[in-house]
Amino acid sequence: MLPLREFLFYVSSIFLKIELKSAMQPRLREVASYAAIGLCINSAAIGVYLLLVAIGFIPELASFLLYISGASLSYLGNRNLTFDSTVAHATAVPRFIVAHSFGLALQLALLAFLRRPVGLSHQLSQIIAVCLVAVYLYTTFKYYVYPQRNDRSSRGSP
Repeated sequence: MLPLREFLFYVSSIFLKIELKSAMQPRLREVASYAAIGLCINSAAIGVYLLLVAIGFIPELASFLLYISGASLSYLGNRNLTFDSTVAHATAVPRFIVAHSFGLALQLALLAFLRRPVGLSHQLSQIIAVCLVAVYLYTTFKYYVYPQRNDRSSRGSP
């Protein structure tokens, strides 16, 4: 049986059609893992988002509720599978909360802006916002929340 990390890498590399080269393999593995975790969480979240809006939730409230639940799942998946982090939880959790606080603000601002002044549907606005926030979060996780991947010698204790 494949470990979860290898399975996610395999699935995401097929999806992204990435030809791995030995020098790029660690970075591509990291991006592929982040993409696979994000696709799993956000696919489920978008389905629930559409359901909540269909039963009467305003899009911003539905987006907020799903952002919070998705962020919780993201911490576990990305900490362990994507970034292989050994940064102490006491350090990583507050940084993760800061990163996602800005991410949530960006998500809600984009959703409101794309819906009202731009005039896009709430469905398309949500998809665009999720994609842009994902790029912001990957960068923030890599360099702020779980920075040791850039310098293996600076690993802290778990």
